[in-house]
Amino acid sequence: MNRGTLKIEPSHTSGVQVSLILSDDGTVWMSVEEIAHTFNILAASVVRQIKKILVAGELCEKEVRREQTTTLPDGRLCIAEYYNLDMIIALCFSIKSYPCVVFRRWIRQRLVQTLKSKSTTPLILQIRADGIIN
Repeated sequence: MNRGTLKIEPSHTSGVQVSLILSDDGTVWMSVEEIAHTFNILAASVVRQIKKILVAGELCEKEVRREQTTTLPDGRLCIAEYYNLDMIIALCFSIKSYPCVVFRRWIRQRLVQTLKSKSTTPLILQIRADGIIN
């Protein structure tokens, strides 16, 4: 499974560099541990925030979560859970670590660039009292 990559790393030229390479299905799939490492927080914090996002109904678990079963060398089965870019973005807006701030800025810059380059395409957001629907 090609999962794509998201890296937030120090750069010699710009301070911090965000690198996003999408998988074949147009997203990025990361484990809780990979998300925790990327955002420089504990895995338990990632799990807690994922639960909050799902309980709030912000995202649908069957759309943002994927399992992959692998066989360990000793013959036991291991089920790995991965979350897609939708969940990773939602997490970065609910976590206050420095890498999350960098990723939020990067997302905003890409959104503004896209809107400026396609000025005839309207961006329509439906807003409810308890959040954004789109």
